[in-house]
Order: sequence, then structure tokens, then C-alpha cells
Amino acid sequence: MLGAGLWWVTRRLYGNLGGYTALALYCFSPAVLRACVAPNAEMLAALGVYGGVYTCIGVAHAMQGPVAKWRPRIVLLTAAFGMAAAAHIAALPVVALLGLIAMLWVAEGRRSQVLPVVLAATVGALVVVFAGYGFSPDAFSYVFRSAAGLSPSRSTRGGASFPRSATPA
Repeated sequence: MLGAGLWWVTRRLYGNLGGYTALALYCFSPAVLRACVAPNAEMLAALGVYGGVYTCIGVAHAMQGPVAKWRPRIVLLTAAFGMAAAAHIAALPVVALLGLIAMLWVAEGRRSQVLPVVLAATVGALVVVFAGYGFSPDAFSYVFRSAAGLSPSRSTRGGASFPRSATPA
């Protein structure tokens, strides 16, 4: 799906040769091959970020037209943000910030309405994730429970953090 989106965008920008070259480089890159052999949530998060930013650009284009055309696109934007957040909750601020920047760049004349649209989609995505976890707070506790914030040179024993060289045996 990411490859198809990459091909479509680069083909429109650089012609058939550019589109197929970008697709070939994408398909045969080691990171993509590794992800295809052992799929994980990061690929779904990447698809959600790509889809979210792309949909933000679409919403910004729709903001140039009548307000009635905004609503379905904002619902689609909420779904894209929700997919990114459901794959990995840390992807939500990334897609919201990148989408906000893209929308501010594209939405000339309606820039004052960009922030409320992105905030509404972000809150909607949080509600989608919260509902997916059965309205349990465990959906957001991963951020606080994971050891992703610890540096690799430190270990934790008994609630205290010691440098590796000073860890008691």
C-alpha cells in the first residue's frame, strides 16, 4: 500500500520513469524487505502516518471549496489518524504535527481553520483508540510503562537505576 502511494505520487510529479524508479528502489530496499518478511506494527504506523499526511493535504485542498465538502474528508482524516495511533500511540503526535505543517502550507486563505481541524481529528483518533481498548486506560499507559525512554547504558533493578559499570553483582 505504501509502495502504491509512493508510485502514484512520484509518477504524477516525475512521470512514468520516476514513478517506476521510486517503486523499484522502495520494493528492494533492505528495510522494506525485512518488514515484509516479519511484519510488525511499525509498518501499519508508517501507513497511518503516510495516509494521515496525505489526507491532511486533501483536506487542505477541500478547504478552498464549500464547507459541505469538508466533513467527509475530516472523518477520513480522523480514521487515518486513528489507524496511525492504533498501530503505535507515539505515531499520533508525529502525524498530527506533520499534517498540521502540510495543511498550513497548502491551505491559503483558510489557515485560521487548520488548527481546529487537526485538533478535532486528533481528539477523534484518541477516542477511536480508547474505544478499541474497550474504554480502558491501558491504551495510553504503554507510553508510561515502556522502557523506551531509558538510555541503553542504564539498567533498572528494584526500582533504582544504576550505571552498568556500577551495578552491584
